[in-house]
Amino acid sequence: MAKSIISRPEGLVSFIVTTRSARGAWLSQDHFAVPLQSYEDGWTTGLLAARELFSCLASPQPPYINMCAVFKAAGLAADDDSKAASKRGAGRAFLYAMDGMLRFAARKGNYGKWIGDQVAEQRELKELAAARAAKQKADFVERMRAARAAKTAQRAQTVERPCPCREEMRTPRIPELVA
Repeated sequence: MAKSIISRPEGLVSFIVTTRSARGAWLSQDHFAVPLQSYEDGWTTGLLAARELFSCLASPQPPYINMCAVFKAAGLAADDDSKAASKRGAGRAFLYAMDGMLRFAARKGNYGKWIGDQVAEQRELKELAAARAAKQKADFVERMRAARAAKTAQRAQTVERPCPCREEMRTPRIPELVA
Protein backbone atom coordinates (compact mmCIF):
# COMPACT_ATOMS: atom_id res chain seq x y z
CA MET A 1 0.00 0.00 0.00
CA ALA A 2 1.31 3.44 -0.93
CA LYS A 3 2.20 5.95 1.76
CA SER A 4 -0.21 8.83 2.13
CA ILE A 5 1.00 12.40 1.95
CA ILE A 6 -0.98 15.17 3.61
CA SER A 7 -0.96 18.50 1.83
CA ARG A 8 -2.79 21.77 2.24
CA PRO A 9 -4.00 23.27 -1.05
CA GLU A 10 -2.70 26.75 -1.74
CA GLY A 11 -5.07 29.58 -0.94
CA LEU A 12 -7.31 27.56 1.34
CA VAL A 13 -7.53 27.71 5.08
CA SER A 14 -5.12 25.58 7.09
CA PHE A 15 -7.79 23.34 8.64
CA ILE A 16 -8.97 21.98 5.26
CA VAL A 17 -6.54 19.14 4.61
CA THR A 18 -6.29 17.05 1.45
CA THR A 19 -4.74 13.58 1.59
CA ARG A 20 -2.95 12.44 -1.54
CA SER A 21 -1.10 9.29 -2.51
CA ALA A 22 2.66 9.24 -3.06
CA ARG A 23 1.98 9.82 -6.78
CA GLY A 24 -0.26 12.80 -6.06
CA ALA A 25 -3.67 11.18 -6.59
CA TRP A 26 -6.48 12.63 -4.49
CA LEU A 27 -7.53 10.27 -1.68
CA SER A 28 -9.68 12.27 0.73
CA GLN A 29 -10.29 15.67 2.22
CA ASP A 30 -10.91 16.61 5.85
CA HIS A 31 -12.82 19.88 6.08
CA PHE A 32 -12.23 20.43 9.79
CA ALA A 33 -8.77 19.05 10.56
CA VAL A 34 -8.06 20.59 13.94
CA PRO A 35 -6.03 18.89 16.64
CA LEU A 36 -7.59 16.83 19.42
CA GLN A 37 -7.59 19.10 22.47
CA SER A 38 -9.28 19.75 25.74
CA TYR A 39 -12.60 21.60 25.44
CA GLU A 40 -11.12 24.93 26.57
CA ASP A 41 -8.10 24.80 24.27
CA GLY A 42 -10.34 23.60 21.43
CA TRP A 43 -12.59 26.62 21.93
CA THR A 44 -9.66 28.92 21.17
CA THR A 45 -8.71 26.80 18.15
CA GLY A 46 -12.27 26.95 16.82
CA LEU A 47 -12.42 30.74 17.12
CA LEU A 48 -9.06 31.05 15.36
CA ALA A 49 -10.30 28.71 12.59
CA ALA A 50 -13.38 30.90 12.14
CA ARG A 51 -11.21 34.02 11.95
CA GLU A 52 -8.98 32.33 9.38
CA LEU A 53 -12.01 31.38 7.29
CA PHE A 54 -13.47 34.90 7.45
CA SER A 55 -10.11 36.38 6.42
CA CYS A 56 -9.90 33.98 3.49
CA LEU A 57 -13.45 34.77 2.35
CA ALA A 58 -12.84 38.53 2.69
CA SER A 59 -9.87 38.42 0.30
CA PRO A 60 -10.33 40.13 -3.10
CA GLN A 61 -10.52 36.81 -4.95
CA PRO A 62 -11.46 34.16 -2.40
CA PRO A 63 -10.96 30.54 -3.44
CA TYR A 64 -13.87 28.14 -3.64
CA ILE A 65 -14.49 26.50 -0.28
CA ASN A 66 -17.17 23.85 0.14
CA MET A 67 -18.88 25.56 3.07
CA CYS A 68 -21.48 22.81 3.44
CA ALA A 69 -18.72 20.27 4.00
CA VAL A 70 -16.95 22.60 6.47
CA PHE A 71 -20.14 23.16 8.48
CA LYS A 72 -20.96 19.46 8.42
CA ALA A 73 -17.49 18.50 9.64
CA ALA A 74 -17.56 21.17 12.36
CA GLY A 75 -21.02 20.01 13.43
CA LEU A 76 -19.86 16.41 13.68
CA ALA A 77 -16.88 17.55 15.74
CA ALA A 78 -19.16 19.61 18.00
CA ASP A 79 -21.38 16.57 18.64
CA ASP A 80 -18.48 14.46 19.91
CA ASP A 81 -19.38 13.58 23.52
CA SER A 82 -16.10 11.94 24.49
CA LYS A 83 -14.52 13.05 27.74
CA ALA A 84 -10.99 12.69 26.36
CA ALA A 85 -9.24 15.14 24.06
CA SER A 86 -11.41 15.74 21.00
CA LYS A 87 -12.45 18.31 18.41
CA ARG A 88 -15.61 19.14 20.35
CA GLY A 89 -14.51 22.52 21.72
CA ALA A 90 -13.17 23.62 18.35
CA GLY A 91 -16.35 22.55 16.59
CA ARG A 92 -18.60 24.35 19.05
CA ALA A 93 -16.53 27.55 18.99
CA PHE A 94 -16.39 27.52 15.18
CA LEU A 95 -20.17 27.15 14.93
CA TYR A 96 -20.64 29.81 17.64
CA ALA A 97 -18.61 32.25 15.53
CA MET A 98 -20.54 31.30 12.39
CA ASP A 99 -23.81 31.88 14.24
CA GLY A 100 -22.63 35.34 15.28
CA MET A 101 -21.60 36.24 11.74
CA LEU A 102 -24.89 35.03 10.27
CA ARG A 103 -26.82 37.11 12.77
CA PHE A 104 -24.64 40.13 11.98
CA ALA A 105 -25.11 39.63 8.23
CA ALA A 106 -28.87 39.26 8.69
CA ARG A 107 -29.04 42.66 10.40
CA LYS A 108 -26.58 44.52 8.16
CA GLY A 109 -26.67 42.81 4.78
CA ASN A 110 -28.89 43.15 1.75
CA TYR A 111 -29.74 39.45 1.84
CA GLY A 112 -33.39 39.89 0.71
CA LYS A 113 -32.46 41.08 -2.78
CA TRP A 114 -29.68 38.51 -3.12
CA ILE A 115 -31.91 35.61 -2.09
CA GLY A 116 -34.68 36.91 -4.38
CA ASP A 117 -32.21 36.95 -7.28
CA GLN A 118 -31.12 33.41 -6.41
CA VAL A 119 -34.74 32.18 -6.34
CA ALA A 120 -35.44 33.80 -9.72
CA GLU A 121 -32.30 32.26 -11.20
CA GLN A 122 -33.21 28.82 -9.83
CA ARG A 123 -36.72 29.05 -11.33
CA GLU A 124 -35.22 30.06 -14.67
CA LEU A 125 -32.77 27.15 -14.55
CA LYS A 126 -35.60 24.76 -13.72
CA GLU A 127 -37.59 25.97 -16.75
CA LEU A 128 -34.53 25.62 -18.99
CA ALA A 129 -33.88 22.11 -17.68
CA ALA A 130 -37.53 21.11 -18.25
CA ALA A 131 -37.42 22.48 -21.81
CA ARG A 132 -34.16 20.65 -22.48
CA ALA A 133 -35.58 17.39 -21.10
CA ALA A 134 -38.74 17.75 -23.20
CA LYS A 135 -36.67 18.38 -26.34
CA GLN A 136 -34.43 15.39 -25.61
CA LYS A 137 -37.48 13.18 -25.07
CA ALA A 138 -39.11 14.42 -28.30
CA ASP A 139 -35.87 13.80 -30.22
CA PHE A 140 -35.64 10.30 -28.74
CA VAL A 141 -39.25 9.50 -29.64
CA GLU A 142 -38.65 10.75 -33.18
CA ARG A 143 -35.52 8.59 -33.53
CA MET A 144 -37.40 5.54 -32.26
CA ARG A 145 -40.30 6.17 -34.67
CA ALA A 146 -37.84 6.51 -37.56
CA ALA A 147 -36.08 3.31 -36.52
CA ARG A 148 -39.40 1.46 -36.25
CA ALA A 149 -40.42 2.70 -39.72
CA ALA A 150 -37.07 1.65 -41.18
CA LYS A 151 -37.38 -1.80 -39.60
CA THR A 152 -40.93 -2.19 -40.97
CA ALA A 153 -39.75 -1.14 -44.45
CA GLN A 154 -36.88 -3.63 -44.25
CA ARG A 155 -39.27 -6.45 -43.29
CA ALA A 156 -41.53 -5.57 -46.21
CA GLN A 157 -38.64 -6.03 -48.64
CA THR A 158 -37.75 -9.53 -47.46
CA VAL A 159 -39.62 -12.80 -47.88
CA GLU A 160 -39.11 -16.02 -46.02
CA ARG A 161 -38.54 -19.19 -48.13
CA PRO A 162 -37.69 -22.62 -46.90
CA CYS A 163 -34.21 -23.73 -47.78
CA PRO A 164 -33.67 -27.17 -49.32
CA CYS A 165 -32.08 -28.21 -46.06
CA ARG A 166 -35.33 -27.21 -44.23
CA GLU A 167 -33.91 -24.07 -42.64
CA GLU A 168 -35.63 -20.81 -43.13
CA MET A 169 -33.72 -18.13 -44.89
CA ARG A 170 -34.52 -14.49 -45.53
CA THR A 171 -33.87 -13.41 -49.06
CA PRO A 172 -34.57 -10.11 -50.73
CA ARG A 173 -37.81 -10.05 -52.65
CA ILE A 174 -37.20 -9.94 -56.40
CA PRO A 175 -39.79 -7.64 -58.00
CA GLU A 176 -40.08 -9.73 -61.24
CA LEU A 177 -40.98 -12.92 -59.35
CA VAL A 178 -43.43 -11.33 -56.94
CA ALA A 179 -45.76 -9.80 -59.53
